Amino acid sequence: KSGGVYLYSNQLGCDGGRLYYDGCALICDNGNVLAQGAQFSMDEVEVVTARVDLSRTRSMRGSFMSRCEQVATVPVVPRVTVNFKLCQASPFTFASDPIQLRVHDPMQEIALGP
Repeated sequence: KSGGVYLYSNQLGCDGGRLYYDGCALICDNGNVLAQGAQFSMDEVEVVTARVDLSRTRSMRGSFMSRCEQVATVPVVPRVTVNFKLCQASPFTFASDPIQLRVHDPMQEIALGP
């Protein structure tokens, strides 16, 4: 609702008691799910990646009047300019498209769990 990039990771497996972690990871941007990992995967490691547009997120956050009032009272954070880029400039480099969130129903979770 208020804009931002959200990265969520979850443990995988049992804690030794009655709790079981499904291992599902998420990457969200401005309320949209960009990437989702597999639930109850048998892989030891799963890497979930997505491209996000930080300037779009910053623009969305700046569009809320309540944030404008708060920002006006905070000291300016200095920007540091460097002579390199973290990624290559390309007309084909876009943020990842949103995907539909996959949620198992209770019976599927029981079937996939331990």
